[in-house]
Amino acid sequence: MCRRTGISRAASGFTLIEILVTAIILSTALLGLVMVQGLSKVSSYEARQRTLAMYVTNDMVERLRLNKSAWINTKLPNSGDTYSTAISSAALTLPGCATSFVLASGCSQSALVDFDLFNFQEQLLGTATANVNSALLAPTGCLALSRIGSNNMASVVITIAWQSKEKMNGSAQQSANVTCGTASQKHRQLVVRTVI
Repeated sequence: MCRRTGISRAASGFTLIEILVTAIILSTALLGLVMVQGLSKVSSYEARQRTLAMYVTNDMVERLRLNKSAWINTKLPNSGDTYSTAISSAALTLPGCATSFVLASGCSQSALVDFDLFNFQEQLLGTATANVNSALLAPTGCLALSRIGSNNMASVVITIAWQSKEKMNGSAQQSANVTCGTASQKHRQLVVRTVI
């Protein structure tokens, strides 16, 4: 007669059922981590898109403020005048008095405005030729100025629009509000309003 001596049931090993249950729990946890990583990657991409759009917008606002009199004199000479443009392709060229993104001292106010618009185009569309993972997809830049009375001031609306990789819930109702770019469920836009 053989008898077990000193060996308890807990020390005798795992059963096949215990191993299967552990494997199921572990695989479910790992699958959850993979899904969280995917969501984190999408959120990071969207944040990068907004950052690029904000950078281009801030650059144009600063150009408008620095060259305020040139913009008002050439595009808004009279009280209540308005000016608007949309940029979605590389249609603008560098003014003749500018070389390699440097404006010569003898350039006219009109050339200064054209230089600002050219740089706006390059900032906006230049991001589209960079690394696809860090570029705006199908960007459009819209600029609208309106002179405030006879004052030497103008209200400015700058809109940067692009297409995201992900659809947005409820964007069908918002497509009526699209003022720049192409309306779709992937449409994103950043709108900045200021006064110069």
